[in-house]
Amino acid sequence: LGLLETRVGNGSFVKEFDANNYLNQMFEFFLSDNDIKEITEYRLATEMAITEIAMKKATDEDYKELEAIMMQMNEAMIEKDVLKHSKMDHNFHMKICRMTRNQIFITTYEIIGKQLRQHTTILNDGYIKKAKSLVATDDVHWHLIQAMKNFDLVECRRCYVEMFSVFENIE
Repeated sequence: LGLLETRVGNGSFVKEFDANNYLNQMFEFFLSDNDIKEITEYRLATEMAITEIAMKKATDEDYKELEAIMMQMNEAMIEKDVLKHSKMDHNFHMKICRMTRNQIFITTYEIIGKQLRQHTTILNDGYIKKAKSLVATDDVHWHLIQAMKNFDLVECRRCYVEMFSVFENIE
C-alpha cells in the first residue's frame, strides 16, 4: 500500500503518511483497466461540472496554459508517443480542474489521478491506433478550448463525448 520503504542493508521503515498517496494505492484494488465504462461515466459527469465552473472563472493566462499543453500533445501525436500524449492529456484535464479554483474538485481529481491517468492512456492508445491521419490540429481538445472560450456548454459536452467514445458510444 506504499506505507513502507525498504532500504537495502537498513531494513523497512514506515513512510511519512500522505493521504493522497495512500488513497491512490487503495484505488488500485477497487478499479482495474476493465472498469473503463465506469471511469468514463464518472469522468463525463464530473468533468462537465468542472468545465462549466472553469469557464466562468478562467483567465486569459489559463487558456494560454491549456494551449501550451495542447502544443505538447500535438508533438506527442505526431510522434505517435502514447505515453507522452496521455501525460499531457491528463495535465490538460487537470488544468481545467485547477481553473475552477475549487480545492475540493482539485483534491478529488488528484486523489483518483492514477485511475484517471490509466483511463487516459487506454483512450489515447485506442485513439492513436484508430486515427487514419494524425492531424494534430484536429484534436478535439482544441475544439474544447474554443467551446469553453465561447461559454458553449453543449459543444463542451459534445467534445467530451467524442473524447470518451473511442471504445463505445456514450451519451
